[in-house]
Amino acid sequence: MKLAEYNGKEIEAGPEAPKRAVCPHCGAVVLLRRRRNIDGESWYWRHEAGSGLGCRRRARIPGVYIVLEEEDIL
Repeated sequence: MKLAEYNGKEIEAGPEAPKRAVCPHCGAVVLLRRRRNIDGESWYWRHEAGSGLGCRRRARIPGVYIVLEEEDIL
């Protein structure tokens, strides 16, 4: 996910973002991650291991069905 909350403000994932923040959808802790690719790098937030298991913004887990809401489709 690209956006998270930190000190009550919405922040975008990037090199200057804090290492830990909060998921705006479920309130669980998310960690800042970086992915390197051919075009450079991209930054994103990922739920901490074992947290936010029911969050619809969490990476999809095989065998777990998550009902999409309207904002997920847009």
